[in-house]
Amino acid sequence: EPTTPQDTLPQVMQPPAEGEPVGEYPKVIEIVFEGNDTTQDKVMRREMVIQEGDPADPALIERSRQGIQDLGLFKKVSVRQMPAEGGVKLLFSLKEKWYILPFPRLSANLDGQSSYGAELRWNNLFGLNHNLRVLATQSDQKQAGRGKQTSYLVRYSAPFLFDSPYGISFA
Repeated sequence: EPTTPQDTLPQVMQPPAEGEPVGEYPKVIEIVFEGNDTTQDKVMRREMVIQEGDPADPALIERSRQGIQDLGLFKKVSVRQMPAEGGVKLLFSLKEKWYILPFPRLSANLDGQSSYGAELRWNNLFGLNHNLRVLATQSDQKQAGRGKQTSYLVRYSAPFLFDSPYGISFA
């Protein structure tokens, strides 16, 4: 079959018109989060592989849902597609965990040594997935020349400091 010069030219892909499906999936018009009373949207968006304007590929939607779940900040993460003008809206429904956890620390052994104290863990500080840990303990070694010993620990961790790919942690 004869070919014309037009047949040998590469075909240029035109972007889809506004509201047209992208590939075989509709276009994601909007991404919305509900149930995140503490966690900021940008923390979750950082973990997502799908963004507004992308095709609503179920595999990418599930990877995004799992990425948010893997943050460890939520008891449950679900997502559903809702029709929207020009495509679909993704609605991520979240159930946040408790972020402030105080608990006592007690320890004793058969040699008579004992320690007690308290620990406070505050996860997702400022809604940015920062973590603070404060620990205070007092121990009695029950040995000659050694009395009670008091120790304190403060540890702070901030991933993605100022929205950069860098984090900081200090104790």
